[in-house]
Amino acid sequence: MMLIAVGLAGTLLAFFRVPAVSSGTVWAEDGRVFLQEYLEQGPGLLAPYDGYLHFLPRLIVAFVAAVFGLEAYAVALTAACSVVIGLIAALTYYCTSALTSNVTARLAWASIPVLVAPGALETMGNAANLHWYLLWLMPWVLLKHPDTFAQKLVLAAAALAGALSEIQSVLFLPLLLWRIKDKSLWWAKGGFIIGVVCQITTLLAFPRERDGMGQDWDILSVIYGYFLNSSAAVSFGSSTVISNHIQAFGPAPIILSAIPFAVVAILVMRLSVGVQRVAGITWLLASGIVWAAAVVVNPAPYFKYAEFDTLDKWSEFFLSRYSTAPSMFLLALIPLLIAATSASSGSDLQRTRDSFIKTPHFRAALAGVFLILQSIYFFPVDAASSSGPSWAEGVRAARISCSTDPTLSSVEILQEPAGWRSTIRCEDL
Repeated sequence: MMLIAVGLAGTLLAFFRVPAVSSGTVWAEDGRVFLQEYLEQGPGLLAPYDGYLHFLPRLIVAFVAAVFGLEAYAVALTAACSVVIGLIAALTYYCTSALTSNVTARLAWASIPVLVAPGALETMGNAANLHWYLLWLMPWVLLKHPDTFAQKLVLAAAALAGALSEIQSVLFLPLLLWRIKDKSLWWAKGGFIIGVVCQITTLLAFPRERDGMGQDWDILSVIYGYFLNSSAAVSFGSSTVISNHIQAFGPAPIILSAIPFAVVAILVMRLSVGVQRVAGITWLLASGIVWAAAVVVNPAPYFKYAEFDTLDKWSEFFLSRYSTAPSMFLLALIPLLIAATSASSGSDLQRTRDSFIKTPHFRAALAGVFLILQSIYFFPVDAASSSGPSWAEGVRAARISCSTDPTLSSVEILQEPAGWRSTIRCEDL
């Protein structure tokens, strides 16, 4: 029952975090790539795009387009992606039993993909960015010990679907060494390996083309950007707020927002043992590596934070899809500290020294801080597609154009971001 409750709550909360206008707008690859290729070529679940496989997004797009039709496509896709996030929250809750029996910590972890502050700015409600949530789920399914055959199948399927949809899953290859002799863990590990091999094979056969932005990355921009897009994103929740703080106070707000997370990370490394320590190290490294990979693979002017030396440049700062995964993995350390302080471990001297942070009051305070961080930015301030255009109106206008001009074979429908549009054949309308 708890899994059903978590999944249902996660679905509803995810759906209502997306602004109404955004839910009626088609985002990026969801139109011009996944939908357009589905209408012209069929599902193509393992078709490469930009060097990678996008299995689950293509599957969802094919299902939504076939069942709900083109006019309702945008809203139905938002709902379908919200259901997937709800399922990810439920799977997260299920897998958390590998780390602790503390219900507060487990629910906190399950809430992260649904409520993390930057998630609703661009990542949530579209299939194009669903892979970030699959990346979050991957270490969980690789660490969880299944008890039944059905659980083995679920974890294997989740690992396979995730790896076939997110090439950055290769980051978690070292987890294959965790309890390497435990045969039950190899169901998920097997699905993971198959997906990773398929991704690497695809990348080699269909290399990703650079965007041609003519930018190089630098280490200072990577470091500055990490704190701006993780601890600051979680603490301030809005591009505008971060930019205004920097313009008014310089780097002080960013530094102050990072200090509590640094303290939490130190305490986690000090107090956690076994699988908890493995998880903590994994999340901390993943948070930094995923961000660095975004900058290195996608060099662009807006990532050159070391060159942001004027108020005008800082006014152009924005949180994006690249902020979500680093924030989720960093935020996961807070529930881990709650779990670590729930257990009694170590020598008598060690327990005495750490007794002040192993009390229910300390855990309650941590849970309270976490709840504030997860709830205060529920409604996004700078949502990327909150101004439209309406996909349904575009489809209706396209149908009129096709019906009134017999020479037309296809028509373009506007979507977001600006400049993106889908070319839909009249016969598909």
